[in-house]
Amino acid sequence: MQEQIAYSGMPAHELKVLVKDYLSVFPDEKARLAQLMQLLDHGDPARLYDRSYALGHITASAFILSPCRKEVLLIRHPELDVLLQPGGHIDPCDCSPLAGALREVREETGITGLRQLLINTHHLVPFDINTHDIPASESKNESSHVHHDFRYLFVSAATAVGSTPEGIEWRWVNINTLSNVGSHKGIAHKIRYALSKEVRATTFYDLVINSLKVNGSVDTVVVAHLIPDIFPYLTALSQVSNITAVIPKPRSQVREVKERIKKDLRISHLNRELIVEQGLGSLVSQSGGFVLLDIGGYFAPLLANGSHGHDSGLLGVIEDTENGHQKYAALERHSVPVFSVARSPLKDTEDLLVGQSVVFSADAILRDLGQLFQYARVGILGFGKVGRSILHHVMQRNVVPMVYESNPIRRLEAFNLGALVPNRAKFISEVEVIFSATGSKALRLEDFRKLQSGCFVFSVTSSDDEMDLSSLSPEYDTHRLSETVIQLYGRHNYFYLVNGGNAVNFIHKAVLGDFIHLVRAEMLFALEALSYRTAPAGIQEVCDASRKRIAAMWLDTFVDR
Repeated sequence: MQEQIAYSGMPAHELKVLVKDYLSVFPDEKARLAQLMQLLDHGDPARLYDRSYALGHITASAFILSPCRKEVLLIRHPELDVLLQPGGHIDPCDCSPLAGALREVREETGITGLRQLLINTHHLVPFDINTHDIPASESKNESSHVHHDFRYLFVSAATAVGSTPEGIEWRWVNINTLSNVGSHKGIAHKIRYALSKEVRATTFYDLVINSLKVNGSVDTVVVAHLIPDIFPYLTALSQVSNITAVIPKPRSQVREVKERIKKDLRISHLNRELIVEQGLGSLVSQSGGFVLLDIGGYFAPLLANGSHGHDSGLLGVIEDTENGHQKYAALERHSVPVFSVARSPLKDTEDLLVGQSVVFSADAILRDLGQLFQYARVGILGFGKVGRSILHHVMQRNVVPMVYESNPIRRLEAFNLGALVPNRAKFISEVEVIFSATGSKALRLEDFRKLQSGCFVFSVTSSDDEMDLSSLSPEYDTHRLSETVIQLYGRHNYFYLVNGGNAVNFIHKAVLGDFIHLVRAEMLFALEALSYRTAPAGIQEVCDASRKRIAAMWLDTFVDR
């Protein structure tokens, strides 16, 4: 009778958790894992890793990507004479399939110090589970049997392979040709999925959520741009709060995104005016605490009239933008905490990209109309972080812009960076392209009257934040020049208003890449702070230690190493 080996590996109930987490990512694979689940449900718990077990057993392997993530390391199996990833049977000393995979990598390639790519925050969850038949082996005195292979994905710091057992050959195989090698038909697709931006964003938010400890049940009302990058954020927010309503920003809604969100969440059509008129009673429960996540100071008037304080269940507000920050800061009295991320160092990268996208969109629109950006007198109204970014990207195109900023210190900074800094009257009357980046309705009727005829007006935010357009209709007639540009002509002059005075970069979907997730993660940390109901009333910021944690998690997720 063969002596049974004692394994220290994961028991069946823990393996089931890994398979459940795996299927949460790949639900379509449930049918092909039926044989594995049969083993975990009804097999001998002591023989899950036993290579002589007739019902099959669990093995582990590793797909190792090159530093450029374009190639996979494969070795030639000496007995089967096929190229396979490093891997094999679980040893008695292996505490998990992951540990077994890493041990096999060390033994077969000599490679150490790998970085694991996750499809789930639980590092023990494999990126692929493959059930396959193994033929009988006379040399090992083994009959045919089944392997349930837990496969993990890693990135190597170098392409050099260390010491390998005698007779083992290895090679780096391009991912695009991997499907033609051995039994790897479907694995290339899996690897590309694991490398995708979608998975990285989901993984990042999972890391953030797992680091939070929200105190109790919290309802949230969310003002949001309904564009494609919103999905992982709303998913994460729903894990730490009950989202009672999403209020779309009126000028940044992608129809397909809105329809998809409507399947799971309530879309509210309250605008700024209706929020003031009707309040939030229809959106929030009075039985528990709720938090308002804002973009642009939507809820500032509610706090100004004192109708919402801690006694109404409002725990606080989280504000994303500089113009919203200014609206909350201007309140005479604060009844609740207002966490602002507008001036966070984590937002600096976002602001830089906003300026870049604004300049890109403006240039594209002017070119569509047969005009060249480089030969216009460009003006930047407002020199905050976005205005500073616009200056940077305009000057990269060999254009020396004019800047007007009411704060003389910022004007001095703009001058030091090479901009012209005329007084306001000269600025308004001479620019041919104006970027309005103040967030404080800086452009009014008297300014529009003084614009040089033919001037193009671009905004970096919502029209109701950036300019007063209500007084234009009695004095200016309109003519649509294109889908996004309207000509306004009156007694004094004519000018062109782009995108109805709303953010010009949203015409081209305002892509900010992965950096947008930094600020959204900080908003989730602010939600955690508000859930403890200890923050004082007034403008607050997330602590520097939390920002460092966010930055570290972001770097670990998005930056190739």
